[in-house]
Amino acid sequence: MKAFVRIAIGVGGLLLAGCSGNSPAGGGAAGSGGAPGSGGAPGTGGSPGSGGAPGSRGAPGSGGMSGSGGASGSGGAPGSGGTAPDAGPASDGPAVSSDAAPQAPCTAAGTLMPGNSTRMITHAGAMRSYILHVPPQYDGKTRMAVVVDMHGLGQTAAGQPGQSGWNRRADLSGFIMMYPQGLSNSWNGGPCCGPSQMMNVDDVGFLKAAVTKTAQDGCVDLKRVYASGLSNGGFMSHYLGCAAADFFAAVAPVSGVNRVMPCTPARPISVINFRGQNDNLVAYNTAMPDFEKWSMANGCTGTPMTTHGICITRTQCAGGVEVTLCTINGGHIPYGAATGQMANIPDVAWEAFARHTLP
Repeated sequence: MKAFVRIAIGVGGLLLAGCSGNSPAGGGAAGSGGAPGSGGAPGTGGSPGSGGAPGSRGAPGSGGMSGSGGASGSGGAPGSGGTAPDAGPASDGPAVSSDAAPQAPCTAAGTLMPGNSTRMITHAGAMRSYILHVPPQYDGKTRMAVVVDMHGLGQTAAGQPGQSGWNRRADLSGFIMMYPQGLSNSWNGGPCCGPSQMMNVDDVGFLKAAVTKTAQDGCVDLKRVYASGLSNGGFMSHYLGCAAADFFAAVAPVSGVNRVMPCTPARPISVINFRGQNDNLVAYNTAMPDFEKWSMANGCTGTPMTTHGICITRTQCAGGVEVTLCTINGGHIPYGAATGQMANIPDVAWEAFARHTLP
């Protein structure tokens, strides 16, 4: 196996406040929300494997991106999966393709256009907003996946794109980004944290309504809707995996813990969890318990394999899903690999997302 360099980034601003009398599990001290930390420059790497026609995915190679999908059988039946090559994603390489068969093209023109826009909807009596980033190749005919990326406690939707770096991956791979705004700059991600949790805000309902409205406004593949988020947004990502697995195809929490008890997803769901080894707000000693918790919820068996040099993954899970934990040599805001490192969060997360759709 080739040698890999871990992603390194310094600890940024405090993004996780106290949880109504509970500090984050594992003893991570809760802090007040603050200004976002420096995201760092996106990492570079090698070219991703080609997605290929629909086929069952091969087991991830050590340190590599996804291999080419197997050749499709008659009528889109899965072919044999490929093995992942020992190469990381290119920062400006070709798109990472999904192995899923696309839905029928859209026939009616919507209101979505390439670029950024702020949208408003009313949900549960409150006016809610979200920012959409539509990639340049959007033509209103080919259905695109949607990735929902949620800010941390005390932060905003407007600040999340520059911090997480998801727009670059969206433009390369051709999917729509949604950056929703939490009420009081917070999310109700279950037992933790902030005003939205204390007021029992229906954020699950809001996020589903925002995606549904986007599908009404444009050409969206509702079988390929994914969620990620930082800190309080990471807690919310876990919560969506537990409570809305019938709507979201996979989730990728960042610096967040699964505090949902019990977590009983409606179906097996892929989870790609990113945690900083030196996180002083959400203690890293909660990362492995989360990995095992999701492995149990998804009926996973077998010994985890190493992927990307920073992740462990179980692929022998019910429904063909996978559970991954990526350990980053950094703090609470681990976005953005330094130049020359093998992968960054959007690249690794999207590679996994692209392998999974709703049944």
